[in-house]
Amino acid sequence: MLATPDLSNISVRRELAPRPYPYWHPVLRGRHLGFYRSPLGQTSWIARYKRKDGGYRQFRIGGTDETHTPDGTSHLSFAQALGEARNVFSKKSSLC
Repeated sequence: MLATPDLSNISVRRELAPRPYPYWHPVLRGRHLGFYRSPLGQTSWIARYKRKDGGYRQFRIGGTDETHTPDGTSHLSFAQALGEARNVFSKKSSLC
């Protein structure tokens, strides 16, 4: 089994290679915060939750603090992204 990278550590995130799907950080069962790096190097935070039908639904919740100072709106630190993901999960809790 592959180790889950520590997405809270900006130095670790900077070393993660681009790939077609996010690196996931488990938040709660069936709920994850993802870090995505595109082939062009752009980065985003993604919230993902498991639906009742077994599929997943995901939302882009903002850019990361890799190259921008986190402002809590368009560029989020790990802690800010985690808070936003939890907001998404609480709004969608009836679907999980």
